Amino acid sequence: MTEVLGNGLALFFAWLFAAAALYKFRAPRYYQMLLKSHMPGLPFNRLIPMLLAITELLIAVLVLWPSTRTAALVGVAVLLSGYAATMSWQLRNGHADAACGCSGAGSELLVSPALVARNLVCAALALASMTAVVSAWSGLLSAALSLVIAVALVSGYLLCERLIGNAQFMNQDV
Repeated sequence: MTEVLGNGLALFFAWLFAAAALYKFRAPRYYQMLLKSHMPGLPFNRLIPMLLAITELLIAVLVLWPSTRTAALVGVAVLLSGYAATMSWQLRNGHADAACGCSGAGSELLVSPALVARNLVCAALALASMTAVVSAWSGLLSAALSLVIAVALVSGYLLCERLIGNAQFMNQDV
């Protein structure tokens, strides 16, 4: 059973990081400006968002292969923790009105404690899933159950994001 859970989590993280990479490939200039605003004084050029996107895409692929999954899950945890730390730093410095970039260039999500918590929960899930049995897909039923788990996790992630966005919208002075 841990094989099914591990594969479901791998599919979820593959989706999450492939989507994140796609956002950056689509709008590198937006992410360059976002990085500059989050970390002023550091020399962010157009190459940095592309390197992040390539790293995320590489993680999305590597997490699917049993032989590279553990290393990819470490990458998942490191990147998500780094993104959470960046958002925490923004909040600590009074920049709660800063865009987070979590959902692409068109998103209105702002950095928030809820987004920090979401990233840390996902990072913890990645670390916890390293203990799952890592094996190749062992059959159709196993693959189907793994897919159900992944769809449930993606749905929960998107629901969480929508709830956070709605809460931020409702808390604005309209």
